[in-house]
Amino acid sequence: MLIRSILLLAIVSPSAGAKDYENFDLPRQAGKAPVPTESRVNYKTERVEMVGKNMRLKESSYNSQEFLFAKEAFLAEKRDESIKLLRQEMDSGYKSNRDNMLLRLGQLYAEKYQELSYGENEMYSRQLEDFEKKKATDKNVKRPVMDTSRSRRYLKDALQLFYSVEKEFPKHAKIDEVIFFIGFVEMESGNLEKGMKYLERVVRQYPQSRKFDEAVVYLGDHYFDKVKFREAIAKFNILLRRQESSLYYYAVYKLAWCELNTAQQVKGLRRMKTLVTALKGTSDKAKFNLREQALKDLVIFYG
Repeated sequence: MLIRSILLLAIVSPSAGAKDYENFDLPRQAGKAPVPTESRVNYKTERVEMVGKNMRLKESSYNSQEFLFAKEAFLAEKRDESIKLLRQEMDSGYKSNRDNMLLRLGQLYAEKYQELSYGENEMYSRQLEDFEKKKATDKNVKRPVMDTSRSRRYLKDALQLFYSVEKEFPKHAKIDEVIFFIGFVEMESGNLEKGMKYLERVVRQYPQSRKFDEAVVYLGDHYFDKVKFREAIAKFNILLRRQESSLYYYAVYKLAWCELNTAQQVKGLRRMKTLVTALKGTSDKAKFNLREQALKDLVIFYG
């Protein structure tokens, strides 16, 4: 990847070292180490403060939401830098490694589309909430219209790049990923039939592809949204044979819903309960959220 991690080296001068690390040194003479008493304890960090016998926990000044926001902002900044560098190289007429540059730039455009699309949806949701509040007192207020022009531009550019790779380098080492991205972008662009053909190629021809599981889920979700539950079941069942997949439990979750919608309520309930049990105590954020949603959904399955 062109996004490079930055290594920060802290250089400590010899004169400062002794003072900075004195609390971690071994005692100079055996048996002479000072033993702290309760009255001498004085320890303070961002979350804990302990003086003498008293200890008080403090709330962290940095929560998980702020961390995730900062992380996404950092990734977005690095993505933009990578896009700029790649475009400069290609505009300069640099032809060496052109196939990989086209593929990587296309991937970055697809990621940029997802970033902007999420922001556009968030903004539209806020505008819609504001509209609903104003509607009660102002009958002339206009319903907001979602603006997707920025994200769509990146989607269009990504598609052109992926098609260029497919046409110019049909035997590329990552042609399976090229085919996946064409399918993904075509479907996101509204060209469902064309996009599905490309994703089906990934599932049919490249079972070892890194994008295989994603292609299966994308197709399964499409069939589910179109109320084609039998076809969706066939797709999600593929991942039940791949328990090492990061999308395995998502497939289990969607299968339970497919079964509920095909008069197999008992089977779906059993599957959903198995999912909740399997993910109990997980530290993975995505799996934790999936389990939380499954717990809420159980009410419907019991109904």
